[in-house]
Parts: sequence; structure tokens; C-alpha cells
Amino acid sequence: MDKISCQVFSSGGDDPCLLALVTPPIEQIPRIPLDVIVLVNHSGSMNGGEKVAADQAVELFLSRLSPDDRFNLCLFESDQYWFAENPVPTQLKNWNDAIEFLKYDRSGGTQLGVAIEQALFQDRSPCPVSRYLLIITDAQVSDFRRIISLIDEESERSDNRRCSVICIDSSPNALLVRRIADKTGGVCLYLTNTLGDGNIADAIGDILSSWEHIVAEGVSLSINSSKIITRGRSYSSQEGFSLIEIPPVGVSRSSWIMLKAFHGSDPLTCSLHLPDGTEIPSETYESPVIRSLIGA
Repeated sequence: MDKISCQVFSSGGDDPCLLALVTPPIEQIPRIPLDVIVLVNHSGSMNGGEKVAADQAVELFLSRLSPDDRFNLCLFESDQYWFAENPVPTQLKNWNDAIEFLKYDRSGGTQLGVAIEQALFQDRSPCPVSRYLLIITDAQVSDFRRIISLIDEESERSDNRRCSVICIDSSPNALLVRRIADKTGGVCLYLTNTLGDGNIADAIGDILSSWEHIVAEGVSLSINSSKIITRGRSYSSQEGFSLIEIPPVGVSRSSWIMLKAFHGSDPLTCSLHLPDGTEIPSETYESPVIRSLIGA
């Protein structure tokens, strides 16, 4: 784990802008298993093409999981239909049964908030795992406030699930989708329901490529400034410094963190904090052009 590195590019001057690059180890390190819950919309708002596309996305997703991963599946509309009470191992029988479960035809309203709440109350393994919640929907929800409350509470947990959303066709709730992803460190993607053009398969591949070989969770970037501005990253500030959460560190996956610090006359310093308490100082480079990137 000591081969994770961080480079920082600073604009310098008063209230400097920073661009931090966190890179994974070059050497192979054992992956952290996944614990993934998938919520797929089977409500009446999902027309024939959207439903087929959503189910195809789920099947592609499950086919890419490894034997040491765990998963659960929920079909939601006005009611919620769960494949299992809690996440189960990705064994061949469980995979086959989940694909059959996906074929059940449902219809009704879109109560996404209830499905999210039920998912977030399921057992969380005490073993080191990388936790995710994947939502596949058209995002035509009727319980906006409930969802926001649940996501805000989840983002404060130390063992939180990172929530990602795949929207089939245009979404009337783009702000909600972005809030879910940004608040919990997930991603959001917008796809068409056209089958056979690689759109869904490519999107699922993109998501899983960032999840398939996670080597570190709980890494954070420490900055000796308690007043910062950053977007899409969870952070906490204490007297004299701030800690910014870094997404799970995976093989061949680097993370960029952009921020602005309101700082005094002391030199600005950054370092990585690993889950075991190890601190790795960053290399800092002066680059005035960084200031023009903030907010772009």
C-alpha cells in the first residue's frame, strides 16, 4: 500500500488553487471484494425499450462479478421485490437464479426511496469490502425528499455504499441523480434504450473497470487549510487542516481532486492518509495555469 503516490500542482499566490493526482501502486496487490446491491426500475414509466435495456444492463453487470464478490437485486415500482434478504455470494446458482428473477414482470409507480432505504439497511460485511449501490432507472421518481434524506445520511457513514445511477433515456430529475452520485462518491450515466449499439455494454464496462480491482479504501488527502472549496468530494475540516475523501484506489485508475484553499502566509502542504494511519507526503509543483481550471 506504500506505493500509492500523490502529486499536487499549485497555482501559488494567495488563496491558491490545487490539482491533486492520486495514482495507484504499479505492483499487483490483492483486490478488495465487491459488495454490490442493484436496484432496477420495473415501474409503469419504463416503456418496453427502457425496461429491456435496464434488464440487459443488469445481466451484463452480474456477468462481470467475480466469485469472491457478493450481490443482491431488487425490482422496484410501487412495491419492492428482493432476490435475497441480504447480499449473497456470486456463485453460478445464485447468478442463474438472479437472471430468472429479473424476468418477473411488474408494473406500478416509482417508489425509489423505499428501495434505497431497504438496500441501505441490509447487512454490511465486517470484512474489508468495497460497497456499492447501483440504481438503473428513468429517474421519474415521486419521493424526492425521502431519497435526499437517505443519501445524506448514508454519506456520513464510515462504511457507506457509494451510489451510482444509470439513467435510461433523458431524466426529468438530473439534479437528483447528480446529488446521489456526488454525495456518496458514485457516478451517474445517461444512456439511450437502443439495443445493439454498445451503449449499455460500454457503460457497464466503464463502471466495472473502476470497481474490478480495488486495492485501497478509506484513503484521504490532508491539506493544512481549514477553509477549502471543492466539488463532488466529501471532506471534513478541523482547526488548521482539511481531509478530503479519495475514491477507492484501483489498479490502472488515478483520481483527480481539484480545490481552492483560503490560506494564510504559511506554505500549503498536502499528504495522503492511508487507513492504517500511514502518511505519505505529496510532491508539489508550481503551475499558475491551474487557477484558470477552477470552475471550468
